[in-house]
Amino acid sequence: MLSFYSGASKILLLDPIDIQMKIKQSAPAYGLYLLGCISVDPLDIVVFGGIGVGNIIVASAANKNLLNELIRYNLTNKEIKKGKSVIGLIGFEAIHSDPLTVNMNN
Repeated sequence: MLSFYSGASKILLLDPIDIQMKIKQSAPAYGLYLLGCISVDPLDIVVFGGIGVGNIIVASAANKNLLNELIRYNLTNKEIKKGKSVIGLIGFEAIHSDPLTVNMNN
């Protein structure tokens, strides 16, 4: 089992859903582009409406892909057999910016 530390403080790993909630894009915020449509000018409606809707779609897809990758590469509770290596992702909330250290507990 591995323990993670930032300086002398033990760090608890976050699960993929918590990580995604902290770093995902806010798709509804892109709806603010739609405020540019208020002028009722057809060009503004096309430009700002297209940008707003397009960004909402792209951000939503990116958030879904992020969660899928966080789940796929999640290292929490993963058994690593002796002599093997794995590639994965972990997430945690740092209290300060001390270097991250990892200790192996037997």
